[in-house]
Amino acid sequence: MSVKVVADSSFLIALATIDALPLVSRIFSEVFIPDAVYDEVVTRGVGLPGAEEVAGAAWIKRITVKDDAKLKAYLAERLGAGESEALALAEELNADVVLIDDERAWEVARRKGIACLRSLELVLEAHRRQLLDVELAKSQIMQLGKKRWISEEVLEAAVKRLKSR
Repeated sequence: MSVKVVADSSFLIALATIDALPLVSRIFSEVFIPDAVYDEVVTRGVGLPGAEEVAGAAWIKRITVKDDAKLKAYLAERLGAGESEALALAEELNADVVLIDDERAWEVARRKGIACLRSLELVLEAHRRQLLDVELAKSQIMQLGKKRWISEEVLEAAVKRLKSR
């Protein structure tokens, strides 16, 4: 049984900035992104981290959101186009998880019962699956902290989780 996964821009960009985007394909065989996410990362993000990787990734599938009512409901939650389309697509596909870092979108998704995974959690999962050794995982966690303004407490807790494995 395959896991249905939808990704938002924030997650893809975060991992691309630390050269860890390939980890996603090693954990999930296929990831769906809506048009707004593709546009944000690839079209408007040309030359920025993630643009070429997302455009060239065979494991990333671009899909158009069909349910305008769901999309409008997410937009009414004061989410951006990418976050709104990602969550609407997750509902349409009955996705198992949404890869998302945006705090507001994460809160809305959780409230609606949509499972979420943040970029930091993916690095921890990659380590758990022995795709990253402790030093590389720690380095990527610290890089995410610098790029994504993650609190020291959260970073310390993540590093401790590495040592406990």
